[in-house]
Amino acid sequence: MSKKDRNDIPEPPLTPVEPLLYEPHWTGDVLKLLMHITRKLNEIIKKIDELDRKIAEVSSKVDVISKRLSETY
Repeated sequence: MSKKDRNDIPEPPLTPVEPLLYEPHWTGDVLKLLMHITRKLNEIIKKIDELDRKIAEVSSKVDVISKRLSETY
């Protein structure tokens, strides 16, 4: 097929995902980026869970102190 023949063939319209099919290195880059984002989000979720646990501990201690103070007055 000559260069002129290839230029005569119209390219199909691209959906947002289709360019990735035509650029193989993009697929790997996008997957690496998604894996990195997933790891970071999992780290953030673990930190949030730890903070939530600490807040629950402090909250229960505050409840105990508050109850003791209300009993003394």
